[in-house]
Amino acid sequence: MFPRSATSLAQAPVTSHSATWRSQAGLLVGGVMWLLALLALTTHSAADAAFSTSGLSVPTLNKAGAIGAWFSDLAFFVMGYSVWWLMAVSMRAWLSALARTLRGGDAADARATHA
Repeated sequence: MFPRSATSLAQAPVTSHSATWRSQAGLLVGGVMWLLALLALTTHSAADAAFSTSGLSVPTLNKAGAIGAWFSDLAFFVMGYSVWWLMAVSMRAWLSALARTLRGGDAADARATHA
């Protein structure tokens, strides 16, 4: 609406190091959680003791352990095979956040909100 003056550009806050660190840590945690969910879903076994079944085998066959067995069983119980669409959409969202961070979009977003 109004043109920016040179002083308003000079006063634009710079993204703090902690905000950048937090976004990178969030990306790392999100990526690891996505990989664990993928591992749990791909190694799902109906023989594991989980949410909807008492299981048939003593050792858990799911490579993500008992928590992975519970997660995969609950995900398939609630969403069925559509859980794979959720995995695809969540991977797309994670890749978008990664691209935004690598391009320095967090700093640009912070400057745009404070302008």
